[in-house]
Amino acid sequence: MRILISVVGVAMLQAGVVELLGPSGRQAARNQTVDRQDGTGQFMEVAIFPAPGVAGFSRVQVWTSKREAGKYTRVRLQEKELQMPEPLRIARELYDFPFVNFSSPNAALAENRVAVLCGGTEFTLRLLNPVALTVGRSIVLPALARQISLRPGAGEVWVTHAGTSNQISISDTVSERLVTSIPFRLNPQAVPVGLFFSPSGRTAYAVVRNPESVNDRGFVFVIDAATRVIRNKVSLGTTTPQSAVLSPDGSTIYVMGTSLNELNTAEPSMSHFDTLTNTHSVMALGLPIAAEQILIHPNGSRIFWSFPSTFGLDEYDVQARRVVRRIALPRLIQPQNLEFTPNGDVMFVRDILGQSATHLDPESGEILDIQMIPAGPGISLVR
Repeated sequence: MRILISVVGVAMLQAGVVELLGPSGRQAARNQTVDRQDGTGQFMEVAIFPAPGVAGFSRVQVWTSKREAGKYTRVRLQEKELQMPEPLRIARELYDFPFVNFSSPNAALAENRVAVLCGGTEFTLRLLNPVALTVGRSIVLPALARQISLRPGAGEVWVTHAGTSNQISISDTVSERLVTSIPFRLNPQAVPVGLFFSPSGRTAYAVVRNPESVNDRGFVFVIDAATRVIRNKVSLGTTTPQSAVLSPDGSTIYVMGTSLNELNTAEPSMSHFDTLTNTHSVMALGLPIAAEQILIHPNGSRIFWSFPSTFGLDEYDVQARRVVRRIALPRLIQPQNLEFTPNGDVMFVRDILGQSATHLDPESGEILDIQMIPAGPGISLVR
């Protein structure tokens, strides 16, 4: 029996299956659906936006859900102004934010940090503690920043850069310093549109638009995260990527952009990149839009994006390979940022016009709660 288990384990490792599973704690955290004894929900929401009238500072708010007598509301837990100029993007390690019962102080330090990408006169990186509402020192980045991601379990922040210095810079969350970089070696017009890690953190994927090329309009770089070596550079052919998202199990990168049809005309499309075989194929052509931000449901079955001209959201069925629904928002809400709670029961929709944040039931399309939170980066955490 032991021999059989060993053989199966080796076979799974060789096939890449073990890497797709990820830590069991992450899956357990995603399965939390029961409210706490005090009535508040299992997730927290962090909202970051420029502080009005205070240059170089941002306001950070921490919210949680609350259900009383069957009614869903939102409760603000904390608010503070911190030195973070022009917050652009925010990242955290997927679902791994237990706020109690840490295995060690080092684990608590690593898990309690959120990475914030800032703009202004120079692009910088800050590390935010969402419990204490404190911010670390400024980490100066080497060039114009595009995407940001935390490497699972490693205490590293990866940032992609565009322009003449198209590369990935890597910062350490403990020393709060820039430690190394990985060059893409593409033309100066190349633009990274996605940066992801396998659930184990061993492999990184960077999706890059390559607009000057006719035959190679995009690439997926497959990178060994430990050695910083680019293992593969896979062409997306005539697909020009606008946005990308990784499936929850790490098996597929969905790429939204434009692809050439039979008449050699570019149409909005959805493609997928298989992370086990490193192959790319077009799934759907003729979509309504090539959105610049897409969001996948935690169960991996549906992809959502905003449709600004209709003040609504499109829902794309992964298995059917088509848009199956447009969710109309009940008032003039122009979505800017989308985010799911870890179990996918609530979607956050940030509005750039009305300066509000809406909680939406993705199954029914029902609005659960609206709060006046200025538009800006936001994220959900398990606690």
